[in-house]
Amino acid sequence: MRVEMTTHISGTRNGEEWPAPGAVLDLPDHEAESLILAGYAKEATDAPTPEPAAVPVVEEDGDEPAPAEDGDGEPEAEPVAPVKPTRARKSATKG
Repeated sequence: MRVEMTTHISGTRNGEEWPAPGAVLDLPDHEAESLILAGYAKEATDAPTPEPAAVPVVEEDGDEPAPAEDGDGEPEAEPVAPVKPTRARKSATKG
């Protein structure tokens, strides 16, 4: 099924970057239907394929945490001290 991309999808498909919004591509029916239902694409018309829009480049600022030492890619959580419960204080009011 031919679909036209309506949203940018990050990452790769079969080792290649996903096309930019506006690009038309042929996909297996089940994959095309999933993209259409998710709102990432629409069924392509027989009209000529427009030039795809440029995908904005997002630069990383380097503030992301480093991967965990154990290699699972998740940063380790900082230890948190347990919180002690407190008792409510009586107010000293004279009546």
